[in-house]
Amino acid sequence: MSELAAAILATALAASGPWYPPGEDPESPCERQQRYETIATALAVEAIELEDGWGWSAADRAWAGYVVTRHESGRWRLEVHDGSRRGDRGQSVCLGQIRHGDESLIGTSLEATRACVRAVYEHLAQHWERCLYYRPEPSAWAMGAVFAGYGTGHSCNPQHNSPHLGKGWALKRGRHWWQVRQ
Repeated sequence: MSELAAAILATALAASGPWYPPGEDPESPCERQQRYETIATALAVEAIELEDGWGWSAADRAWAGYVVTRHESGRWRLEVHDGSRRGDRGQSVCLGQIRHGDESLIGTSLEATRACVRAVYEHLAQHWERCLYYRPEPSAWAMGAVFAGYGTGHSCNPQHNSPHLGKGWALKRGRHWWQVRQ
């Protein structure tokens, strides 16, 4: 496991996991750790292998992928990862909640997880290109703009108001990205 993947895994294990009612957790702590290792490896490998379309480091991409997938999947819930639960009325799949994603993004295997993470990075790169046309240095605000584009599909405003997520949700995720990347 690379140093970047190990750092992502350590952060994920230190953070609170998905909440389940008592006695209804679908996986043991050992199974969860193994699945988290798969996710951390996919985040690191895909960030490193990605053609540089951002101008930011592979570590910045990996931490952005960490924040997006953790938030979009309800803290890496098993049923989101394995495809048994989909978002957006059944239209979004995988940890990144990719809308209209194909079946190759679904599953807990390393191959499926890497395909999902690759799709997340492609979407983030599209919104980085669209929302940050003047190419600022990495910052919480800049990543908030990218997260706003990713989450809404249209607004690059990091202070975007969402009826479900509240005002400034994208900037809060940008601040979270800024904290975990340090």
